[in-house]
Amino acid sequence: MAALIRPIAGHQSEQVAAELIATFGGLRQILGADTASLPDQLRPSVQHLRQTEQLFSQLLREQLQNTMLLDQPALVERYLTHEMGSLSVEQIRVMYLDSSYRLIKDQVVASGTRWKVRVEIHKILRKCILFDASAIIIAHNHPSSRWKPTPHDIESTRILAEASRLLSIEFVDHWIVTESGALSMRAAGLL
Repeated sequence: MAALIRPIAGHQSEQVAAELIATFGGLRQILGADTASLPDQLRPSVQHLRQTEQLFSQLLREQLQNTMLLDQPALVERYLTHEMGSLSVEQIRVMYLDSSYRLIKDQVVASGTRWKVRVEIHKILRKCILFDASAIIIAHNHPSSRWKPTPHDIESTRILAEASRLLSIEFVDHWIVTESGALSMRAAGLL
């Protein structure tokens, strides 16, 4: 981290990095910190780290847009883990794909509580038509860090996959995302 903030903190970068870690515990916590509560000497370094994280997110999105996602589950997992893994509430994200399985649009369609989020299938499918998507990948996170799909996860996936099929939209996968990685329900044999 010291190397990342060196352009901002200069020769004090090691000290500033140590202070940030001591105060917040880790990079995710630093990135999520309320900047108004930060001491003045730490604020520029945190803002620089956030800008670096935004660049990384943009790089991952560009890779997704230029890749046939069906052949790159590791890239999808990396992106989803980065975007959703450390969230404190459940969120549903849909990746709308073209007929070559390239990303058209990536969108958060619902946020809930720490333990549940409501799936609105008609909104997901309506956006498939709006974006002219041929296929979709669904993802939701488990803030509890448990990778195992719940019975509700399995049932809602089955219903969404069937509804997608009726509209000739390919349901590619459903990912369950945690801070340490993600589970593909397709790879786990649950689709």
